[in-house]
Amino acid sequence: MKKIIYLVGILVVLILAGFYAYRSVSLPKYNDNTQNMKHIDATEIVNSLVEHEPGVYYFGFENCPWCRELLPILDNQLEKNHVKAFTVDTKSNEFSNEYKRKVETFFEKYTGEGDLTVPFTVFINSAQEVRYNIGTVPEHNAPERRLTKKQKQQLIDLLNDSIKFVEE
Repeated sequence: MKKIIYLVGILVVLILAGFYAYRSVSLPKYNDNTQNMKHIDATEIVNSLVEHEPGVYYFGFENCPWCRELLPILDNQLEKNHVKAFTVDTKSNEFSNEYKRKVETFFEKYTGEGDLTVPFTVFINSAQEVRYNIGTVPEHNAPERRLTKKQKQQLIDLLNDSIKFVEE
């Protein structure tokens, strides 16, 4: 009887380890250091956002599963459209509580939600009109599964429309 319990325990540990390894391998690598992602002083980026300066603004962090799904697709669409995005790592020391409060105030004004949720991508055109996207697409739960082909295309279309909106 002890052997069976021992074997079941080992099997459970192996299954959990396999699931963890699968998830960490299957998610895209987080890379916000591309030619299309502008890393400048967080003060400048946050102030530009709050002042509604035209551009694309991306807020996220490395261990966020939705960010890891979104970022390579966003980067690809930025490149195709010859547009750059201002990028802020919301877990970096540079993203102070003061900046977080400013971004959360902006976030709440446009989304109606209180706490900043990432990835938060903002698109502002020359008329200072704002579009935004939170996460990837509705019904996508990044910790549980990758984007389907249909969801990925939906995200590509949404990003392309929003990038074109910035160029208006």
